[in-house]
Parts: sequence; C-alpha cells; structure tokens
Amino acid sequence: MKRLFRLGLVGALVAPIVAAAFLSGPVYANGSGCQQGTPPPTDTYPGKTVASSNFESGSLGGFTVFTSGTGTATVSSAQAHSGSCSAYLHVTTDSASIANFTAALPTGTTDVYADGWFNITAPGVSGNNVPYFRMFKDGTRIMDVFRDNGSGALVLRVTAPLGTFSYYTLAGNVPLDTWHRLVMHVLPNAGATTVEIWFDGGSVYSSKQVDIGASTLTAVQLGSEHEMQMGDTYIDDVIVKTGGGSAVSASWKDFNGDGNTDVLARDAGGAFWLYPGNGSGGWLPRVQAGWGWNAMTAIVRPGDFNGDGNTDVLARDGSGALWLYPGNGKGGWLPRVQAGWGWNAMTAIVGAGDFNGDGKADVLARDGSGALW
Repeated sequence: MKRLFRLGLVGALVAPIVAAAFLSGPVYANGSGCQQGTPPPTDTYPGKTVASSNFESGSLGGFTVFTSGTGTATVSSAQAHSGSCSAYLHVTTDSASIANFTAALPTGTTDVYADGWFNITAPGVSGNNVPYFRMFKDGTRIMDVFRDNGSGALVLRVTAPLGTFSYYTLAGNVPLDTWHRLVMHVLPNAGATTVEIWFDGGSVYSSKQVDIGASTLTAVQLGSEHEMQMGDTYIDDVIVKTGGGSAVSASWKDFNGDGNTDVLARDAGGAFWLYPGNGSGGWLPRVQAGWGWNAMTAIVRPGDFNGDGNTDVLARDGSGALWLYPGNGKGGWLPRVQAGWGWNAMTAIVGAGDFNGDGKADVLARDGSGALW
C-alpha cells in the first residue's frame, strides 16, 4: 500500500543536492506580450477570493513560487486560455526537477474552491502523472487531481488518515495540448469531508463522506510536488476562494442565507412556501414566499442566474413569458424581471447548472420537435 508523502521530508532530502528557490515575490515573463491592466478573473462560486490571476500582469504575483533543479515557473505568451499570457510550469526528468506555485489559505480554512484552466502540452514518464490542483494541510498533501501519464485519465487521489491513498478515475483520456477547466470544492471535516469536482463544466465527482485526516486546509498548490513529475503545463484564469460555507448543490437551494439547504414548494392554491432546512435533516417552520404561482406553467430548478451570489428562480407563465425572480439572500425576492418570451413553445425547461463551463448558470429547454436548446 502506498504511504503518505510529506513535503517537509522531501525538502530535507533534496536540499543538500540542489539549489532550491523559494520565491514569494512575482516571477515575470520573458516577453512583453501580456495585456497589462486586464482585470483579474472572477467566477460565481461563493466565498472570499484569496488568489485570482489571468497572469496578464506578466508575473506570478499573489502566489508563492518554488523551483529546484531544472524546473521553471514563469509567465509565457506562447499559450493562453484568455488574453495573451498564462503561467508556464516546465519540469524534466533530471534529478530534483520541481516547479510549482501555491496560494496560502487563511488559518482555520474549512471551505475551499479552486478554479482554473489547464493545458498540458507534454506529459511525463509512464507510472507517474502531471498535477492539476493539490490541497494541503500544513506539509501534508490531503488530496489532488492529476492526469495519469500512462492512460491519460483524470484521477482524484485522497490521503486517508493512516497515510494510505485511494484513487478515483474521474474521466477517460484527457487530450494533450488542449485547454480544460477544473474546479475543486472541498469542505474538510475528517471522515465526513465534502468533495465536489467539475471538469469542462460537468460534474465528475461528488461525495460528503470522504475520509481524510484533516478538518482544515492551509494551501492550494499547482504544479509538481516531488521528483519525476515531468511535464509542461500552461495554467490560466486561476481563482482560489475560501469561506463559501456549503456545497454548491446546496448553496443553489440556500434561499435564506443560513448555509443550510432549503426547499421551495407550490401548493394547489398557488401559494409558494419556503421550508428552511435545519442542517440536521429536518425543517424549521415553513414561511410563505409568494402567492399566485398557480399561474406558472413551469418553474426552473433554482440557481444564481443574475450573478449576485443569491439563489434565484425562473418561472414561465401561461402566455409563455419567462420571469426571473431574483432572491434577496434572506428568503425573499427582489422585483421580478422578464427574462424572455415565447417559451410556451418549450415542452420541458430545466436548470442545468454551469453547462458550458463559463462560470454562469444555464438553462436547457426542449421544444415541440424534440430539439434540445
């Protein structure tokens, strides 16, 4: 059984052999092709942003950079998901070749979102991997997602409390030299840790029973952690957030802002009721959240449709008008806004989450001919 790999031990072993470089300041691109002044990237996931960069500044500022041996961590204009530049990590099979950059998390962090775009252009040796995101508690890697060099599969690796590893294949062969978006959400809670992972806009893993040996996290790392992780990786539009407070599937249904999952229900008389979850599998007293909703012929699964961080509802009335009911984050509504017309041509309407991977809530609808839009 494989055993836990500790960063502190690695540093002790390689320090006498190589000249390692810890760089807390910016690392600049060799060229001048970046779009200076471009605002940092944003997404709709909840929480406070602790690191966000599209690397158009020409630097890796905001991250702690580590390189050793022939490993390099720079900003490059050779590839970019957006704009003109991206981070570039280059690692070889030479002894002690390592390159990574890390976002430090606030003390006591119990909720992390890591969002970024990756383009692996050169894989490593068979039997090893090229990393995406890695989550740490102090010097111990708690979990990570990587591309396996042999199969090309996307894999989640979880460190159990005793130091053994569990592996979960998330996707088949991930093509090289193409951009892919990976989002990780982790709520560390020892044996009841929540882990949610999306790849290219689709959910590839979700569990609230992951067993790890930590209840807080201290860092998110991108890049190689130890020797023999050869690869060339371009990374762009990285966002790390903390403190969202709940799983994204639950936050879409947290109507009153208390961090617990709630339910909205319409009765036969058209009254709309909020059933607030108590966080323990039960309910607080229900609250009427509207009336006259029997005029609606379809109610779409809730989501944050206007990007303000609160849960909203889309509903279609009998004339085919589509209405946005923006949530106020406290169990009520802001004034409704018409979001479309002619939707009575649709025989089914569903909220699809972030279906195309652009960080925004989408809707799927089927028309009378069977076409899906």
